[in-house]
Formats: sequence, structure tokens, C-alpha cells
Amino acid sequence: MDSSEPSSSMTTVISLDENEVTPAQRSRSAFDTEGVEPFKRDPCRGPMFAKEFILLGPHQPKCHYPTIERRHFRYDWFGIYKWLEYNEANGKAYCFICRFSYNPIKSDKSFTVDGFGCWKNAISKFNKHQSTLSHKQACETGSNARRNRLNDESVLNQIDRRSDKQCEENRLYLVEIIRMTVFLAKQGLALLGHREDDESSNRGNFLELLELRCIDNAIIRRSICSLKFTDHKIQNELLLLIQTNITNQIVRELGKSKYNVIHG
Repeated sequence: MDSSEPSSSMTTVISLDENEVTPAQRSRSAFDTEGVEPFKRDPCRGPMFAKEFILLGPHQPKCHYPTIERRHFRYDWFGIYKWLEYNEANGKAYCFICRFSYNPIKSDKSFTVDGFGCWKNAISKFNKHQSTLSHKQACETGSNARRNRLNDESVLNQIDRRSDKQCEENRLYLVEIIRMTVFLAKQGLALLGHREDDESSNRGNFLELLELRCIDNAIIRRSICSLKFTDHKIQNELLLLIQTNITNQIVRELGKSKYNVIHG
């Protein structure tokens, strides 16, 4: 039997994660290498760079593996040893998880720095490596780091989604404020009241209309306490913008006509 073939009795697999996937599945995962230049994941760059790719995992290219003494690296080893990775430049294998948790004193340099390339004894060496205490500790460290990174990204995504939703709701609230301002101005009604405090029985057309619309408008009801936009300075600014917009529209329409008559 070819000594490079793993036997069921001698192979003990320690996964990076209990939910680890096969190389084929990983290529379709959300953490694929799309957009990452291959050389950046090259194990030859040194152990410290493995930390950048904890979510992507080992570099496991499907390529031509050179034959040395009638032996060569086998792609199906990736499916057996989830931590295994391969460097196309020097044709050697590495342990991604030990590179990630590299310790210059405890880590096996043949799987973290120098690379392993003796394919005749590959299976026995792989089994021996993954049974070491340093590798098991590295697996635990790597799994925790990966889980924490996923949690961090999940939290950030939730924050981004909430922020986008809040921005959209704020925009819709401001639209309602503008609509009410335009309505009152069009009707020739004053916006401000004589007294606008909470004890007043009539706080003016704008605030009374805003309170009325809270009954059937959920956006106004949710935003009125935090955003308001009810200060008279904001109302005056909105009226000025509305006036400018109307003036510009009139000017554009006049510009299209050959003759114009302006009544004094």
C-alpha cells in the first residue's frame, strides 16, 4: 500500500471547528477568497500573516503538485486534515492553525515556518503533528478567535442595518415636517402660536397639526420626541427654502416664454 495513502486505523482528524466544511464547500462559503490576492495568503509570508485570514482558513489550492521521489502532495488530504495548507511556490505543506497561534518556542517550525515536504512519511507526520499538545491548544485558540470574529462582524452588521434604518426613518420624518410647513404656508396660516409650551391649550397651527398627525402616522409618533424639528428657526429656514424653490421655478417658466407680462 502506498504510504502516502491514509488508513482509517491510523488517521485521527482534529478539526479547526466542529462545523468545519470540506474544501469544496468552503469555496462556496461566505468567506471565500474572492477579492483576496493569492500571494497574500501564501504560508511562506510567515506565521504572523495567518491572523489576517482566520475566517478564510487554510490556503488550499487545487493545482499541479510536483513529484519528488515518486511521491507528491495529494489534494484529498485537505479533506482529511482541515488545518493543512499548501504553498505553491516551494511545494511544501503547513499547518494554518499553528501558524495562526504561532509560538517560537512551542510551535513545530516544520509546519509553521520552514514547511513540510517529505511526502513519503506525510500521513504519519500529519497524524503526529495534530496529536501534539501545541496543535490542540492552537485549534482551541483558533476556534475561539474565529467565533469572536464572526460575532464581531455580526454585531457590526446589525449596527449598520439599524443605522441605515434610522437614517431612512429620519428622512421620512423630515419629509412630513416639510409637507406640513408647505400646507400651512399655502393656506396662509401662521405656524407659530402665542404660547407653545405644554401647558398651553393652543400651541399654534404647526404644533397642533403635528400632534394631530401623531395619531395616524407611526413615523411622526416615533420621531417627534427625539428629532422634533419644531423650532421656529428651522421653520423659517424651511419657508425660505420653499420660497427660493418657488422663485426658481417661476424664473425657469418665464425663461421658456417669448413674451412675459408682469402686473404691478
